[in-house]
Amino acid sequence: MSELLLAYYADDLTGATDALEQLACAGVQAALFLEPPDEQALQRLPGLQAIGVAGATRALGEAALEAELRPAFAKLNALRPRHLHYKVCSTFDSSPAHGSIGRALEIAREAFQPRLTAVLGGSPPLGRYCVFGNLFATANVAGGGAAHRLDRHPSASRHPTTPMTESDLRRLLAQQSNLGVELFDVTQWTRAAGEQVACLEQLLADGAEAVLFDALDTTHLESFGALIDHWADGESPVVSIGSSGVETALCRHWSATGTIGQATQWPAAGAGLLLVGSGSCSPVTAAQIDWAVGHGFGEVALDAPALLAGDDDAVITQATEQATAHLRGGRNVVVHLAKGPNDERIRSTRRLAEAKSHPGGGTGDEVTAVLGRSLGRLIDQCLQQTATSRVCLAGGDTSSFAARELGIQALELASPASPGAPWCRAWAPGRDADQIEFNFKGGQVGTEAFFGLLASGQN
Repeated sequence: MSELLLAYYADDLTGATDALEQLACAGVQAALFLEPPDEQALQRLPGLQAIGVAGATRALGEAALEAELRPAFAKLNALRPRHLHYKVCSTFDSSPAHGSIGRALEIAREAFQPRLTAVLGGSPPLGRYCVFGNLFATANVAGGGAAHRLDRHPSASRHPTTPMTESDLRRLLAQQSNLGVELFDVTQWTRAAGEQVACLEQLLADGAEAVLFDALDTTHLESFGALIDHWADGESPVVSIGSSGVETALCRHWSATGTIGQATQWPAAGAGLLLVGSGSCSPVTAAQIDWAVGHGFGEVALDAPALLAGDDDAVITQATEQATAHLRGGRNVVVHLAKGPNDERIRSTRRLAEAKSHPGGGTGDEVTAVLGRSLGRLIDQCLQQTATSRVCLAGGDTSSFAARELGIQALELASPASPGAPWCRAWAPGRDADQIEFNFKGGQVGTEAFFGLLASGQN
């Protein structure tokens, strides 16, 4: 693994598959693991140029996040990658108490001792734009339409756990970290490459511990990839924080310099019966569920408060019976824990968490874990009882726990689907999820007809 170009750790599973897609489609030999791989796991997939680890730190408090990241980073550092990317949601969803990106940044700097720590603010192909440090985002990932300032975004500003109330990423990170973050602003991209290098060198010489990079269009990504690769000396990795725009940027640079081969051509996904398990609270996902039900999908509403109250066996058994009845009848089905941010189930689970009346004690990361594992148990039972071969898991926080409950150990790209949410083939030895194709969809990903397009095999 001495030629490893990149290792990334994603703070949730949906984002991890997004990064995998960027790498694989560009021609990079890549695989995604749910735990940092050991030598035996790597030997099963020879020739890898990049690896990812799908974590669940987006849902964790600071102590749990640190306990997860320190050993994971130590294992990744032993692989000697040229670049280390801490992959986060493209809207930087986080707070000091949940999924702290600032704390992860501090831990990464301690673990890797990088010459350069870069924060990429935007990813234009995903509808994310960073200008003078402020992040703007369209309502849907790559869905077009108006871009909203982060603190006025219809989904990010209303996230049930980490509502984004600040659009300036320097101020957001300052709430979560004591590191000095300086800005490489959008005007610097108009300069010649040598001047960009000199500007960055000056920021570092002046004491910048991390540098936030603006990105307004795809040419800025290309320049960013070239600029940070200039600092990859093979001694210590360049550490980057940001969305899959980091992979997009590096792949464009590596392709231009001949570091990687030609882009890979992938087969179409094809049509097939679809089981959707959704833990997303996003209004985007709510509209997708409504569209699906209005176009023939069966619907099963999971009683999230009852799951937290300890009635999980009865709730999951009943919901499984309903879901399998739809699937055996040849009908696509969507099972959901919530429909949009105003769903009464969200308020009820919050009240339970505050009262600490659910198993585990009431912290937000434990709530997410209980709900995610319950969703995974339901899907596992559906796979055992039906011939279902394609599953979509919606919701970045819950999907990470659901996938682990299903016994998934690694994923490889099967085919692109929608930007940011490809089809992946699961490796889950001895489990019903083995070789099943999964689509992991973030809350803001996809058009209204997303689930219908998945079922029909259209992109």
